[in-house]
Amino acid sequence: MSRQLALGGQPVLVAHWSEALAVVEERHHLNRLFLVDAPMGDARLGPLVQAAAARGCALVICLGAGAERVQRRVDALCDATAPAGQVVASSWHDPSIDPAAAEDAFSLFSDWVGGGPGVPLLVTEDAGLETILDAARTLHARSLQRGPERGA
Repeated sequence: MSRQLALGGQPVLVAHWSEALAVVEERHHLNRLFLVDAPMGDARLGPLVQAAAARGCALVICLGAGAERVQRRVDALCDATAPAGQVVASSWHDPSIDPAAAEDAFSLFSDWVGGGPGVPLLVTEDAGLETILDAARTLHARSLQRGPERGA
């Protein structure tokens, strides 16, 4: 089952890969999609991205090893599926290249403003979710450290 978490001060739907398409199909609108350790060869990736684009998804973030390849596939799927005039932005973050990849990806996911109404969806497995929770904790700790500096 999917679950809802408050990440970055906003509600975020979390779904496992096996249920992600069904979760997206239940929604009328989806704002953004966060793919954690997307299985490049998995037949579910195409229908998931296409369903998200059809529901107004305006941002897809790919995190994990090989994220650049996944992002290229995501872009092709969005170009073929998104309604006329709809632009779907995407980004990739590979922790094997950049140690701060998870923090960068989660920061973009939580701070991004754009697209239409809808909830963001985080698609992951348990290990991927732990990576994101760690990134959220790291960013929260950094914001607390910067807090007193703003008032100084």
